[in-house]
Amino acid sequence: MNIEYPLSISSLNTYIQCSVKWKYQYVDKYPMLTGSSALIGKAFHKAIEENYKQKIISKKDLSISEMINIYNNAFCSEIDKTLWQEDEDIIEISESGVRALKLYHSQISPIVYPSESEKEFLVDFGSLKLQGHIDLIDQDGWLIETKTASRKPKELYSNYKRQITAYALAINIYKYRFDFSIISRINRPEIMQFKGVVKDIDKWDFKNEFLHVTDNIQKEIYEPNRKSQLCSDKWCCYYERCHSDYKI
Repeated sequence: MNIEYPLSISSLNTYIQCSVKWKYQYVDKYPMLTGSSALIGKAFHKAIEENYKQKIISKKDLSISEMINIYNNAFCSEIDKTLWQEDEDIIEISESGVRALKLYHSQISPIVYPSESEKEFLVDFGSLKLQGHIDLIDQDGWLIETKTASRKPKELYSNYKRQITAYALAINIYKYRFDFSIISRINRPEIMQFKGVVKDIDKWDFKNEFLHVTDNIQKEIYEPNRKSQLCSDKWCCYYERCHSDYKI
């Protein structure tokens, strides 16, 4: 299989998580439904994206009511595209994201002064390319990223590390410094901050991993990752199809 288009970080992470899921989504193009956590993440990201875009010029944050309105509109637009569980309450799920947004607005946003928002990038690996958007670069040259999570992480997840490393490869930033915040969506949301520097070894490992994945795609190597915690009908909309197609 020839790769005739640039891969995204999301695409790369999907293949590493489960190559069969990648095939279903990007080759077979079966409809993709994601869970409520992804829905909250998209709506949350839309709200902070709109805030930072205008803040570059205004130097002021939107009001929390304005941001909640953006969040609610984004949330409602994706409800029908979400894989809901029987025990999930849509209103409570939505409100958990609002609580995280309020914490972000009071503690993170006031101290962030953006220089660039949603900056497009294209990294050239010879005949292969990686594309995406850098969410935010602040006026001091830091890569700023904020995510939501259903629980408190003990460390920065590997898929987030790839994202930050890709950003560092894409743009020449002093020391490739990053500030990654994760807001846990519990009754009383908490902020976990991970600050650091992307090192040369990180970029080297990313390049090797990217080339390994693209080589497997070109060879059409697809194997289900049945050991993954995400391999269940709760987290994967392709679960039944996969178990029918791949009897291992």
